[in-house]
Amino acid sequence: KEGFRVLERVQPLDLTKEYALWVGCLRAAEFQSPEAAEFVLERLSDQDERRRYRTITLYSIAWSSLDLTAAGNWIRRQAQGKEKDALIEGVISNVSERNPADVVGWINLISDPEKREGLLKRYR
Repeated sequence: KEGFRVLERVQPLDLTKEYALWVGCLRAAEFQSPEAAEFVLERLSDQDERRRYRTITLYSIAWSSLDLTAAGNWIRRQAQGKEKDALIEGVISNVSERNPADVVGWINLISDPEKREGLLKRYR
């Protein structure tokens, strides 16, 4: 928990708010834990929807690149919805490069039918 408090104090003065948010997410991903993921999601609650989901996807890319198994297990347990879809998109980004055979399985977890179909077309 103390590591998370340190992240809250990091406020780079010369960076845009969005870039600072992304840097914080990447640093949180280094903790590779569900607690870090919860911390990130909680801190993003006041962001506009577009920035929130883009940052969630970035966080998922970072965590899943460090530990795909732990990130994947946590993501699978999340409630269906836009947040989970954004997390899955981050995993898909990593899996498509490292293990393309697993991409369709992840895409099928996307709850938004239009997004799911678009991703299936893109990765087939």
